[in-house]
This record gives sequence, structure tokens and C-alpha cells, in this order.
Amino acid sequence: MFKFDKVSMSFGKDLILDKVSFSLPNKGLILISGPSGSGKSTLLNLMGGLLKQTNGEIYFKNKRLRKFSKQRKLKFYRKEIAFLFQDAHLIGDLTVLENLTLPLMFKGSAKQKAETRAHELLTKFSLNHLANQKTATLSGGERSRIALLRALINNPAIILADEPTGALDEQNSKLVTSELIKLAKEKLVVVVSHEENLFLDAADVVIRIINKEVEVKSKSKITEQTFAKEKMKLTKEGSSSGLVKRLLKRRRMQNILMIVSLSFGLVVTLLMYGFYEGANNVVANLDELYFAPYALNVSQTKQKIVTGSNFKVAEMERPSYYEVRNWQQFAPSLIIEPSLSTFISPFTTLSNDEGEKLTDIMIRYYSQSQIAHLDEVLKRQVKQGEVVIANELFLQKFSKQQITITIQSEIISGYDEVTLLPIHDQFTLMLTPKIYEIKETSFSNTPAIYFNYDYFKDILVNTYLANLSYTLGKNVTWYEHLLNLSSKDPLSSYNWQLFINNKGDYERLLNIGNKEVIKNTPYEFSSHLIVTHNTLVAYIDLIELTLVVFWIIMVIGMIAIYAIVLFTAIIDSSKDITIFRILGASEGTITNIFRSYNIFLSSLSLLSLLLVSPLKRKVNELLFSYFNLANLVQINWNYFNKFPYSTILLVLIVLLLVSEVLLLFTNKYFKKINMVKELQSR
Repeated sequence: MFKFDKVSMSFGKDLILDKVSFSLPNKGLILISGPSGSGKSTLLNLMGGLLKQTNGEIYFKNKRLRKFSKQRKLKFYRKEIAFLFQDAHLIGDLTVLENLTLPLMFKGSAKQKAETRAHELLTKFSLNHLANQKTATLSGGERSRIALLRALINNPAIILADEPTGALDEQNSKLVTSELIKLAKEKLVVVVSHEENLFLDAADVVIRIINKEVEVKSKSKITEQTFAKEKMKLTKEGSSSGLVKRLLKRRRMQNILMIVSLSFGLVVTLLMYGFYEGANNVVANLDELYFAPYALNVSQTKQKIVTGSNFKVAEMERPSYYEVRNWQQFAPSLIIEPSLSTFISPFTTLSNDEGEKLTDIMIRYYSQSQIAHLDEVLKRQVKQGEVVIANELFLQKFSKQQITITIQSEIISGYDEVTLLPIHDQFTLMLTPKIYEIKETSFSNTPAIYFNYDYFKDILVNTYLANLSYTLGKNVTWYEHLLNLSSKDPLSSYNWQLFINNKGDYERLLNIGNKEVIKNTPYEFSSHLIVTHNTLVAYIDLIELTLVVFWIIMVIGMIAIYAIVLFTAIIDSSKDITIFRILGASEGTITNIFRSYNIFLSSLSLLSLLLVSPLKRKVNELLFSYFNLANLVQINWNYFNKFPYSTILLVLIVLLLVSEVLLLFTNKYFKKINMVKELQSR
């Protein structure tokens, strides 16, 4: 059966066996003896394929053992050889029945058939009462006898027993010895024992190891043997669900850590995906959400030298009503109304040739002597063309509450705050009445008030124009008032508010500067929508970038935890893996144990998706309080429209792909496990 041809074995520089040669028969009792540390167990492990020799060849059925393919080695462990160790190497938290059926399950037997065979052996050896007992609770003698039954359950041709009686009392030693001697009449039983007297009389061959060499004594001549050509077809392996349950029970804290990390990663990933989808949808529909109709300002920037200084005043001027009206040919839905800032000039900035700027807002005021009300507003008369430096106004406002103004400049503190309040907007300094209903966007750090055309028009008619008509003693229309101003104002610096009810007109007007008809005009369009849109996009881009960086770090951490838990599970199970392998488990079976383990934990983590919807509501409420934008997080559960809840399926597939990548590395680890060291470990 076995043939050793000049086999040597070294561990590092230590030579254990030196050019050992012998042959073994098909059946009989083989006793390997020698002093402690002489290499008895090493010789046995070489026969069992647990070690590879340093030199020489070991033949099994005339085939070189170290050249066995994976398939041939599986057959070797499943059908031809079984191990019996001093330490029984049972799986402690499995029952006796589960331990006995493992070799049959790995061989491909059905569960019921495997259990029937196990019960037969238990009954034969009067151990049936232990069938459902955990092996960790057994006595030493019971464990050894169960280990012997496990070795016999596949009816192997060879039994390799390493100190099978070493840990037993006298009574149990005699029971195990007697059984091995009986088995040797039909099988090849190779025993390593320091208790030679137990096996010596019954041994057919005695191999003594002396000074790294062997001395073989046989009762009969061992002849050269021939073996028929082997069939390599193996049956499919059975279920390993019990082993998965074992991993789940033994590693509760690690499993909880994996589930929590996966759950956290899944929830955060979906919320971030939802923010990306929702934010982009909100940005795409921002104009429809907040600006209907669309509002624009139009201006022209001119620079003028301040007399007696090296400063220039950069002043924004507005076109005349007649110029603006001509633009209706490009935007038929265009509505033209004077802004409340018509009655003061647009704001200006002051800078010198070196690019230095004053931080104050530069306001050019014009005195209209025929309008008594405006004369009373100012503390002193301001001549045309004179530059007045006023501090910036700070707006304090609350949604659905009265707007209040803090004015820091004494020059303009004489305004009648009951009827006309100055409000500093990011586009212009405007005179407005008190407003009780406003929309504001909190993501922009500068004050801004947005209202629709109809409300804006009502404010004009009911406040300033009414006051002006009362002051002059007659009904004054906007057209009449503007004509009056135009005749008195050489700069024609009027601020027009443009309203567009059509999105197409709005976009055409924004791009009007590219059209040939007014290509050379110096006028520029500005829009609350444009600035708000760009500001929001900038904020969202920044948030998305931050979230992506956080997500990458989180995913790396999640995969790291996933990998650590998986690899520690494998490392903790190294001895079990070794036992499974010598019982006939393939690499695929062992991989499937951990694959099922991963799938189960990954599936449990999917329960965290139940938290996504309530968390999404909370996050949207929080974001709304900062950005005043609703539904910034929108999660589409149907990633593929035709398949309900396909997003969950997609998440599970991603988790399984990550698991498979990690399992590729674990397969390499399986091959590096030192089986002998693992069997020697406690």
C-alpha cells in the first residue's frame, strides 16, 4: 500500500529522518516505535499527506503521494484513509451525531443516510445514548471512542493512529487497543505508540526509529503489489449549514460588529446616494420652486474719476424704459416695472488705480425739489454728482414676521421708517415698505428678498405711489412719474425690474448678449435665480465632495472591518479547517462555509434599510432648516424601473461581490495552513 524510497525529512536545519526506505502491506497492524522525539509522528504524518518530505519519494498504490492532484487527494481523505489522534479533535460545540456525519457529508452523502450510518455505529459500540450530546461535555474515553467511530464511518482502507491511547486510562486504553487490533484483520492500521506492549504481540510489522533511520521487522514477507486503475469521479458534497451555525454562535461579538458596520455603511451610502439624486433634482427645478415668474435686473457699469483724488467711482447705470421695451421682441412674456430703487441711484463701488477698494457702499443721491416728501426724507440737500459715503445697512429678517432695519449711517438716518425702509440687497439698495410674507434662502449669507410679480406690483401701488399721489395732491401713475424724473435726470439712471413668465423667454434673454442685434451693447443681466442657483450648486458640490471623501473613508473602514472579521473567523477556525480537510472537505466546501457565513450576516445587515426612510425624513428636516429647500434627499428604491426594490437587490449583489473578493484571499490562506501545527495546537 505504502512505499518509502530514501525519504528524508528536515525541519529547518534539524534532520528528523534520513533516507528511510520500507514498504507496507494492504492490511495488518503496523507499529511505529521509538524514543520521544525520534520522528514517529513525523513518519505517520508523511503517510497521511499532512507533511511533504524533504527528499525521496513516498508511493501510495504505486503513485507518488506528493504529486496527487486536488481531486486525487480528496479521494485519499474521503475514501482511503482516516486519522485517529491522541487528542480526539472533535468539534466541541457540535453533537456526537453531527461530528460523526461530517466525513459522510463531505463525501456527498444525504443527511438522512449519514445519520443512519452514524446511529448504526453508535448502536454497535453501545454509545447511542450520546448521539445528541455535545462532544465538549464528553469524558476522555468517550471522546476517543467517538473519534474512532468517526474514523470508521467511511469504511476507509487505512487508519493512521497517533498515540490513540496516550490520554486514556487503563480500561479505555484496552477498549481502543482491542478495537484497532480487530480492524487490522481487514484494514491497514498504522499505530504510533510509546506503549509498545499494548500492540507489540499483535503487530504484523514493527518499524523502530533509531538515530533518524528505521529498522523494519515483519512477520511475513511484504510483496510488491499491483493496483487497478482508479476512477476519479467524486460525488457532490453535502450541506454545511451546521458549520455556519457554529461560526455564528461562537463569534457573537464579532458578528455584531460586522452587522453594525455593514448596516452603518449601507444606510449612509443610500442617504448619500439620495442626497446626490435629490440635490440635483432640486437644482434642476430651482427656478420653478422659488422664482415664478423669473426676475432680472439689467445694468451698465461706468467708471468716473473723483475730482481731486486718484479714486474712480464704478457706477452701475440702467437703460431707459424705451431700451428695455425693445427687448420684448426676444422675450414676448417680458413685463417691465420700475424697481423700488428707481428713486435713488444704483449702488457704486470706489477703487483706485492700484485696485484698492473702500468697504463702504457708495450711494449717489439726487434731490427732487418738486417732490416735497423726498426733500423731507433727507437731513440735508445733496447736490447732483456729489459722492456720499454711507455705511452698509444690515438687514435683520424673519420669515413671516415684520422686517426690521438697523441703520448705521447718520446721513440717511432721517428716512421715514414707517413708510419707506432701506434694505440692502445683494444687487442694489432698495426702498421698500414693511413686508410680512417673504421667502428667503438661508444658504446665501447676504440678505435677499424674493417675491412674485403680483405681490411686488401691489406693494408699489399701495405704498410708495399712493404716498406720492397724496403728497402731490393728485393721482400719479408710474409712467407720469418716470417721465418727470427723466426730464430732470441727465444720467437716466433708472433701475428696471424685469419679470418673465416663460422659461424659454427667460433663457433667451439671459443669452441675449450673444445675439448680433445687441452684440455691442454694454448692458449686463443679473438674476436672483442665477446667483441663488450658482450659490446652491456651489454649496451642494462642496457638500457632495465632502460626502464622497467621507464615503470613501467609510467604505474603506467598512471593508476593513468586514475583512478583519472574516479573516479572524478563518484564523480562529484554522484548526477546524484542518480537521475538515483531513475528513475530506474540499477547499470549495470550506470556502462555501465562510461564503454562507458572509451571506447570512450581509442579509441581516439589509434589515438596517428599514431605518433609511425615517432617517431620510429627519435629514431632510435638518437640511430644510439650513437651506430652506425641501426633499434634498430622495431615494429611488427601484433603481431599475421594471423591478420593484431593485436597489436592495443591487446592494446585496455589491456586498456579495466584496465578499467574493475577500474569499479569494482566504483561499490562499487555506493553502498556507500548517496542518500538523494546527492539530498539535489546543
